[in-house]
Amino acid sequence: ELCVCLFRLAMEIIRERDFEEPYSVSQFVEELTSHVLRTPDGKKRDEKDIDTPSLLEAFKQSVDTLQGMGEKTARRIEKLSKVCQEEERRYSANVSQVERAVSQAYHHFQELDERINGVATKVVHLGDQLEGLNASRTRAENARQIMQYFLEFFQSEQPSSIIFVDPSQVV
Repeated sequence: ELCVCLFRLAMEIIRERDFEEPYSVSQFVEELTSHVLRTPDGKKRDEKDIDTPSLLEAFKQSVDTLQGMGEKTARRIEKLSKVCQEEERRYSANVSQVERAVSQAYHHFQELDERINGVATKVVHLGDQLEGLNASRTRAENARQIMQYFLEFFQSEQPSSIIFVDPSQVV
């Protein structure tokens, strides 16, 4: 009976602590034995009333339980460690993939910038050429107009173009 009581008490203490840091085995044993060495009303038991073999058996069961919990915890830690390593590997691979994608995008933007600059240079050159052609066309148009005025002036006795009629047009 004392063994079962002690075992239940040990399990309650173990659950309460949940192995919080810092965990002290000696404090655990002291706490466990203090409950055994005292009566329910808190008085110290007489040494004759303590069943030493039962107390030893309770400690052995508690140690076995703790060892089992320790092994279970170690397996869980190992499993979580493997999961963590796998997640870390996947994260690293994902970061590498994103880095490559960013590098490729940067390279493509550089190529696009170079193409845009090339096209802009060609557009400016074409604009200059068109401006030169437009100036030549304007000069040719003005020359044609002057020739028409000369032709009208020499062929007609009374020229009718506005340049000959309006005094403000003569410069």
